[in-house]
Amino acid sequence: MSELPLRDRYSAFIDEIVQTTLKGKISSQEQVYQMLLQNVTPGTGEVFEMVLSDSLNATQQVVKSEKDDLKQAKATRSLRAMKTIQSQWQRAE
Repeated sequence: MSELPLRDRYSAFIDEIVQTTLKGKISSQEQVYQMLLQNVTPGTGEVFEMVLSDSLNATQQVVKSEKDDLKQAKATRSLRAMKTIQSQWQRAE
C-alpha cells in the first residue's frame, strides 16, 4: 500500500476503517486511535485531515440526498465511523 500516493493511501486507509467498523470488527474508539498512530506517517497529518474532510463531506451529501432507506442507513453508519476517526485523530495530534 505504501507505493500509492499519500492521498490515495490515506483514502484507502479511511475506507478500510469504515468498512471494518460496518462489519462490527472494531469494538472501541481506542482501536481506531491505535490504528491512526500506526498508519498515519508523522508530518503528514495535514494530508490525512484533508482526505478525511473530503470523505466526511461526500458522505454527508449522500446522507442528505439519498432516497433509498437502506443506502441512507449505510451512509449514516459510515458517517458515524468517520466522525469517530475524526475525534480520535484530534486526540492523536
